[in-house]
Amino acid sequence: MLKFCTWTNWLCLVVLGPLGLSGHAAAHDHFSINGFITQGYFLSDHNNVSGDSEDGSFDFRELGLNGSWRPAQNWLLSAQLMSRRMGKVNDGNIRVDFAQADYRFSDLTSGYFGVRAGRVKNPYGLYNETRDVAFTRPSAVLPTSIYLENTRNILLSSDGVMLYGSYGMEKGSIDSELLAGFLIVDTELEQGLMGFNAPGRLDDSPATFWRVMYRSFDQSLQYGLTLVHAKIRYDAVGGADIFPADGEITVDQLLLSYQYSWNRWTFTSEYLFMESELSGFGGVYADRKPNQGDAIYGQLEYRLSPTVSTFLRRELSYSNKHDRNGKTAAALSGAEPDRFYHRDWTLGIGWTPRQDWLLRAEIHKLKGTSALSPLENPDRSAVEPDWHLFILQATYRF
Repeated sequence: MLKFCTWTNWLCLVVLGPLGLSGHAAAHDHFSINGFITQGYFLSDHNNVSGDSEDGSFDFRELGLNGSWRPAQNWLLSAQLMSRRMGKVNDGNIRVDFAQADYRFSDLTSGYFGVRAGRVKNPYGLYNETRDVAFTRPSAVLPTSIYLENTRNILLSSDGVMLYGSYGMEKGSIDSELLAGFLIVDTELEQGLMGFNAPGRLDDSPATFWRVMYRSFDQSLQYGLTLVHAKIRYDAVGGADIFPADGEITVDQLLLSYQYSWNRWTFTSEYLFMESELSGFGGVYADRKPNQGDAIYGQLEYRLSPTVSTFLRRELSYSNKHDRNGKTAAALSGAEPDRFYHRDWTLGIGWTPRQDWLLRAEIHKLKGTSALSPLENPDRSAVEPDWHLFILQATYRF
């Protein structure tokens, strides 16, 4: 794991270093530098999201700088540095989002295949690889039922090796990626996963991602599935730890994705099935049965003009698919039922006044609090199950 981290840092220096040395390098035919800045405003009538949103919060910022260099026809080196501030969930520290070497073998008659190594973006659903770039997502925030915010680092990137390929057909292609590596574990992930900074630490956590998608050549249709298997390991520190022993969380996911565009309309939907199991940890956390949860969203987007689009989205998420009202989990845990589900109606609009600017506004009508961060809402007695959230967002890219 340490070797991978050192390697990705070196690759970032190789790819992004020329930006600090010469503006001439960014204009070279085989070298490019791009970036973006996003600022958000969150306002809620109850519960906090991205800072103290009940009083209105500007505590949401995304900054990214990425570069790519093609030293030879079949080789591509690329990297991105990312800073994200979202209240108490993300602290704004600069991190290596991805830093990878990509070798594509000579194109075949009906397709191509290649390999990537380093810190690689996890192939997951429709939006994961570009989820932090506002221009590539359909809304200010992605459906949190699928693209989790509190534990987002699980999905973002892995240190490992990916095999990828594409097979061309009459009207489209079948694209597939297989990634084996280690999840990026840090304090942010630990706090999002457990709700607090535990005395122990998360250790090397192996994961496998496999995605296969059909995409039409005219970009009107794409659908497919993603499979995930991960083991998140925790090293306890002994008597001072809330967990008496080392433990492991095994996560298996199946994600189905579908998108169809016709004229000015685009319909998008994804369904997630997830099973998680705790082993070890000891005490009251030992010998728990596997838990099965699921989530789904459907979104209809309409483009009013080339620069203005609007959308309506419905999403549902349940911590336990066999307990959709949360009452059984509430009786066992003593928590309120709304802590175990999330339902959301979202209406939004986006405007691109210039090619390099994007402005968004959206309103959410929510029921349930499973998507809320305990870091932002430590007093569970003050949490309201029925609430509304209004978001404004501005993005500039260069």
